[in-house]
Amino acid sequence: ERRGESQKFDAKTGLNVSVIAVYMVFLTIFLDTIGATISTPALPYYASKFGCTNAQIGYLFGAWSLTSTIFAPGLGKAADRFGRRTVLLVSLLGAGTAALLQGFALNYYMLLSARAFSGIWAAVGSTAQVYLADCSSPEMLPTYMSRLAAVPGLAMIFGPGLGGGLSQFGLS
Repeated sequence: ERRGESQKFDAKTGLNVSVIAVYMVFLTIFLDTIGATISTPALPYYASKFGCTNAQIGYLFGAWSLTSTIFAPGLGKAADRFGRRTVLLVSLLGAGTAALLQGFALNYYMLLSARAFSGIWAAVGSTAQVYLADCSSPEMLPTYMSRLAAVPGLAMIFGPGLGGGLSQFGLS
């Protein structure tokens, strides 16, 4: 039996869940991406408060990318085991915790660890894609996937600008 053959999809939305549930997934990815990009313009200045070299600042960005790549399969397996919604919510909680840890870091190594911890939860995008595949009809899946693909780009427009603007209050 192929995916979608025995499931009942709403004729108007092409979903077997509430459209609000899908918009909540979009919001989750938007907030996750904003959280990841909001610190981008201020991170080098923040790191310089700890006397970091340019290489160490590069490691801060690299730690996030490395852990998000390494942990993507693990989050996917966790989503299969514990459920998509659970992983989406835990990822938001993890990203929020990581942001607090970054903000309250007392030295470079605490900041580096917090950045790495943040990257773990950034791999949630694949879970969102699988959730949409689970709840969308085959006909509407491309529509919802294309909308999901636009969400991180939209957040990347606002995240760094918001972070740069807010840095006026804390890094001057």
